[in-house]
Amino acid sequence: TYASRDSEASFCEFVQKLISRNASALFVKTGRYLKEVPQRAIDLSNAYDFPLIFCPGRYSFADIITPALSSIIATQAAELKEASLIHEKFTTLAINDNTIPEILHTLSSLIHRPSAYVDTVFKNIYFSENEHPALSALRRLPYSEILSKIAETDTFEQFVVKNKKRRFGYILIFREQAETPKSEWEINIYKTAVENAAVVIILRMQVLISTNLIEEKYHSSFVEDLMLHNVKTKEEIHTRSQLYDWDLSGGGCAVIIDINNIKKHYLQKLDPATNDKLQSYTELIFDSSITYMTRSFPCAKYYQQSDFISFLLPGKEASSARPALERVFAELRTSLAGIVPFTVSMAVGSYIDDVIDIHQSFEQAKNVIQIIYQLQRFDCILFYEQLGIFKLLISVS
Repeated sequence: TYASRDSEASFCEFVQKLISRNASALFVKTGRYLKEVPQRAIDLSNAYDFPLIFCPGRYSFADIITPALSSIIATQAAELKEASLIHEKFTTLAINDNTIPEILHTLSSLIHRPSAYVDTVFKNIYFSENEHPALSALRRLPYSEILSKIAETDTFEQFVVKNKKRRFGYILIFREQAETPKSEWEINIYKTAVENAAVVIILRMQVLISTNLIEEKYHSSFVEDLMLHNVKTKEEIHTRSQLYDWDLSGGGCAVIIDINNIKKHYLQKLDPATNDKLQSYTELIFDSSITYMTRSFPCAKYYQQSDFISFLLPGKEASSARPALERVFAELRTSLAGIVPFTVSMAVGSYIDDVIDIHQSFEQAKNVIQIIYQLQRFDCILFYEQLGIFKLLISVS
């Protein structure tokens, strides 16, 4: 108050600057330099909800700042202790390889709210508990509708679970209807719990992804052996299909989805950025192909090459699959249009009565792809039965 002892305007200007810099409060001693607090300063403080506090002259600076700092330090110490306990709990979950529902249960016990996790990698949803009405409503929704329904309401808070390279999904936390305001300490603890839960879920998702990749490698190897006639006996087919819980007791047909002309780009001198882009396009096309094919044919098996993906459709339904395959191809084309700079073609071999001979259907599908390239008839679906005279020309050639 010494600097503004002779000027009401300078004191009001000082208060205005403190407000603009988000100061917490101003303690004012009157009597020695400032006789009384100007009414303008009081009105200004009231207008901005800025605490302007009268301090009796007998109190020194230390009398005020020491208790304040002690309170701040005590709060921070309690916050650090709680954050350490949260970190310890989630570290234990990570070390013990706990499941995602167990991770969510721990999170909900800390923040006292039910939670869920939407897994966008494997298209699953997990819950912290089974009985809560809001979570039960989510459980009844198809996966494809969950995120859109949540976006339409404010029932859940939504937190993205991701690292620098990949998004894994979303943590959903139920929002209480009559929510009481939280202190800064409660907000920090809440954020700490959610962040730790997200980290452990990322670790768990990475394990699941690695495990899935290993399983897919073995599954893909078996399908490739069938397509290339590397399996010579029915006993081997029976044993390996039982290992993966597959039913390959009947016949089936082979389907190839080819990325048209992508290999031309690999004949050019590629820079790393272009190569990465081509790989991302290939992955997107393959992922979309798997999604649409397995949606219509849940028992479909597949393996991938550099520019095409092959599907084995087992069972009697494959003998009458033409309408469903035409629908799948239309959906696939629509989903890829405008997203990737390549078209795709689908080639379908004939139905084979015994899966041990599925390589014959695969060879037919490869011949269909060859005809598609010779005729430059890309962006289409073609069945071996449609080839007509080309069947004879293929056998002559």
